[in-house]
Amino acid sequence: MINFYENPIRYVSRMAFQHLPNLHTLTLSGGAQISHFFDLKGTANLEALYMTRANLAYLPQSFCQQLTGLKLLELSHNQILALPNFCQCQQLQEIKLQHNLIQEIGVWTFHQLSSLHSLDLSYNRISNIHQGAFASLQSLRKLDLTNNLLASLPSMSLHSLSHLKLGGNRALSEIFRKEDFPEMRIIEMPYAYQCCVFGACSNQETNRWEHKTSGSMDQDPHGKAVAVFSVLNDMELKKFLLQTLDPKIPTSVQCTPIPGPFKPCSYFFDSWVFRMSVWAVAVVSLVCNTVLVFAVFTSPSDFSAVKFLLGSLGGTSFLVGLCTATLALLDAVTFGEFSQYGALWESSTSCQVVGFLSTFATQASIFLIGLAVIQCSIHVSNIQDYGMVPSATCVKVPILCCGALSLTTATLPLFGIGQYGSSPLCLLSPLPESQPSDIGFTVGLIAMNTLCFFILTCTCIKLYCSFMKEGYSHLRESMLFKHVALLVFANSLLYCPMTFVGLSILQDSLHISEYTIKFIQLVLLPLPASLNPLIYLIFSPLFKEDLQLPQKTSQSAVPVTLDSFCFGESTQALVLPPDAEGLVEVCERSNTHWGPSTVPCYQMTHRVLCQS
Repeated sequence: MINFYENPIRYVSRMAFQHLPNLHTLTLSGGAQISHFFDLKGTANLEALYMTRANLAYLPQSFCQQLTGLKLLELSHNQILALPNFCQCQQLQEIKLQHNLIQEIGVWTFHQLSSLHSLDLSYNRISNIHQGAFASLQSLRKLDLTNNLLASLPSMSLHSLSHLKLGGNRALSEIFRKEDFPEMRIIEMPYAYQCCVFGACSNQETNRWEHKTSGSMDQDPHGKAVAVFSVLNDMELKKFLLQTLDPKIPTSVQCTPIPGPFKPCSYFFDSWVFRMSVWAVAVVSLVCNTVLVFAVFTSPSDFSAVKFLLGSLGGTSFLVGLCTATLALLDAVTFGEFSQYGALWESSTSCQVVGFLSTFATQASIFLIGLAVIQCSIHVSNIQDYGMVPSATCVKVPILCCGALSLTTATLPLFGIGQYGSSPLCLLSPLPESQPSDIGFTVGLIAMNTLCFFILTCTCIKLYCSFMKEGYSHLRESMLFKHVALLVFANSLLYCPMTFVGLSILQDSLHISEYTIKFIQLVLLPLPASLNPLIYLIFSPLFKEDLQLPQKTSQSAVPVTLDSFCFGESTQALVLPPDAEGLVEVCERSNTHWGPSTVPCYQMTHRVLCQS
């Protein structure tokens, strides 16, 4: 035996290990500078060869001609691009080639290796495996193809397998048949839906505490064995061992990941109550936001900045409703057989688009509500100082900034910061089995939105007190502010469950089931998109005014005079009429001036003050 384990060897001669007939084990690990294989002529009795963490790029075609008695080969953590033909290594029992750059497995690569029982090809770049690559491996029991680029697998030639790992092959979305793996005991799939055919219980939920427990047991096999055998008496232990060792006794297949609420086998939505809630949110969002946008942007009434923001909010809410309707249609199309399409949906571009639009629209809605509160604060100052409100043109640049910030937030998961396709909901996943970077991005986004709602709520309370104190509660602009304040309070309240989800991720003592998280993300999170337009259409008198204005406009052909301008109806907007400049000239000719006076036109009509 020769053992050079984790030695920073820079150079080894090609003939360094020739003519060593009594050498049975050769270990050479950590030689990162070694880029060539050795000439092992005369070392035909070598049975175990370990050459890891080197810089091997290829193996010679005559590799097995010199090592006919080789039983164990480990060449992990190298730079191997292609494999030679191992057919002359008839006694090979175990091959470990993980963490290389292998791209393809040919039909002759492992041909006639009848003694091979374990093959590890994980963490490579394998995209193609020939249909007959494993056909002659009659003794193969363990096959590891984790984290490759496979889109298909020749399952017809894997009848002898008892352990199979395919996790990380996101392009491998096909549904396997249980009949193709009659000897299977443990299998790891890329998607949970592929475990449904192996009898995985769809209602078995694994939470983060169970994951942590199982993870600790996997790291401590002795502790896992003690935990299993400690609950068995002598007779039960004997039966357990007989069942495990006797292949004639059928045993259940342990398939991971386990299906659950986010990875269902039959129905995307768990119940009809769930299903009808999602449909209601989607339909109300699409219909009401369409009416709101049409009423706001086609109304000939005075168009203030806050009203323009409410119309923009209706547009983003429409996008949220559209994404929710897409998920509802997905449930209807895959009704009763979601496992057949779940993997295809998660890996599709459509899922990425739905996640992108939903995140963009949700964040834009929050930012637009915040901008509306800011504009209300500006309106209060302008009313107090100038007796007028700014026009809608002053908010176009801030709206573009909100759109750019929302677009940036929604684009980050497309570049690896977060992930949309981790569940069929296509939303950012707060589940504990997600990657740490994905969870960190999700928690950060929830914290930012929670802080934003908290600041907006405090600001609205302060502004409302200011409105009531200054006596502007009857102004038309105060109607808009009250509507914005109601939106803030309603959206903040509906976002509280999502805040609690973020806290449960940070605090292990808080437990929220996956069913509850799914309901929050599918129903409560998009619910403001349907509630916001309803608040405007039902409770805001401005909507009724917008509907009546087209009729009033056709009847209002009477020219505006100075008296009607000063003492007009108190329900009109706090803005100057189109011919305000002409009225100013009229006032100047009649030795009048603008400003507060003994005839309080501003207090009576909430418009520009005029005094003769």
